[in-house]
Amino acid sequence: DEMIVFSRSLDFLRDKKLIDTANNIFDPNDTEYRDFSAIIWRKHILTWAVEHCKKVEGDFCDFGCYDGSGSQFINQYCELDKNNKLFYLYDTFTQPPNSHAFPKHSESLYDDVIKKFREEDNIKIVKGILPDSIEDNSPNKIAFAHLDLNDANSELGVLNKIIKRMSKGGIIILDDYGWIQYEEQLRVEKKFFSDNNLKVLELPTGQGMVLIG
Repeated sequence: DEMIVFSRSLDFLRDKKLIDTANNIFDPNDTEYRDFSAIIWRKHILTWAVEHCKKVEGDFCDFGCYDGSGSQFINQYCELDKNNKLFYLYDTFTQPPNSHAFPKHSESLYDDVIKKFREEDNIKIVKGILPDSIEDNSPNKIAFAHLDLNDANSELGVLNKIIKRMSKGGIIILDDYGWIQYEEQLRVEKKFFSDNNLKVLELPTGQGMVLIG
């Protein structure tokens, strides 16, 4: 993840369930996940946050789920279905209007994601442009939210719609917060959370974490 670290225990890499789940979901023959080990620290942070939020009132949201693999990883590792937690996945699935497309964005991606989750009953897949697609397709109470839209205005729009729904003790993870190429997101999101009496913890993985007090 564009890091070189020394003298770290990296104990999460000894979590057999984490590694087995990753190897089960992320296909090494898929060129986009060939170097998945580079972002395993990011996935560990997400699963840690979701495990915490299983005890918090509300459901879960992934804004910018892309091909659904990351969401599936979280859902299976954290066993959200066994905890009666719904997991809402949002994306355009085609060319995003305000950010660059990734290789799988296409007219068929939505159907591919539907098929991926055909056996996971707690998943709700919402197709549309954010933040508008939230209006009639989101939980009243949110325990966990992950934002990965690669666009400052879109993420700010989502945050404005969900901040009052976030439960006390919930967590928001901002995937792009600490990356220099998304500096505009850091600027507007830092101000947004400051205006709401919250602070963002910038993580070495490039993510930002917000604990809802």
